[in-house]
Amino acid sequence: TIPGGNLSKKKTIDVGVNVHVSTLLELGEEASQLISGARDGELVSYLNIPPGKMKLTLTYPLGTPASMDFKVDDSTTVGDVLWIAAKFYEKVYDEEDSWDTPSSPDERTGLLNRERTSGPYGIWGHDIGDLWFEGIRIDGRKITLCMGS
Repeated sequence: TIPGGNLSKKKTIDVGVNVHVSTLLELGEEASQLISGARDGELVSYLNIPPGKMKLTLTYPLGTPASMDFKVDDSTTVGDVLWIAAKFYEKVYDEEDSWDTPSSPDERTGLLNRERTSGPYGIWGHDIGDLWFEGIRIDGRKITLCMGS
């Protein structure tokens, strides 16, 4: 059996994680295979969701959500999903910053948070280096992320 049991029989799956987005990007895809998550107090590596197309939607800290489709199979891990999400965050931030360059932290006054930019996603509040993955929620064929900073 695959560690974590058969999660596909549940309508909604919640997996807790604690992974810094920028560190994962710096370490590379191989590092994602070392990541596990916690579900109902049990360590899980594999998501055990039915093979097929999934939709990942990024909402934080975006004024306009960004979505992408990707395929999963029986061997898809928690780390695989976080790697895909980290690369998608990187793409979204790069695209946003090509429209409107945010002020650097040294130029900011008052709060050190990023000001809302005027690109297609309206990123506000946090640079990519501030973001942490804190959880994965799978509801049917949709994946959303619980993010922290």
